[in-house]
Amino acid sequence: MFRRLANFRVGIVVALLAALGTGVLIGQAVGLTKAAPTAARNALAQTDRVQGAPKRDLVLSKVVVPPGAQLALHHHLGTQVARVQSSPTR
Repeated sequence: MFRRLANFRVGIVVALLAALGTGVLIGQAVGLTKAAPTAARNALAQTDRVQGAPKRDLVLSKVVVPPGAQLALHHHLGTQVARVQSSPTR
């Protein structure tokens, strides 16, 4: 009976050490990952008085998308006009 209890205790200690080691490894892995760059939107102008398009908004924005950023799949209702300008790599 004593041997069974000792084996049980050893098993518990091994399981706890394994859990602790896994937690440390996961913590280090999470700490090493960097957040992906994100796009930054800057609203320059907006109006809801659009001639010829009642109940519509007109928005002028500047969006800066850094290298490596991923944009979510999305759509725009109505018409969108865009100008893409690239800046030289630094």
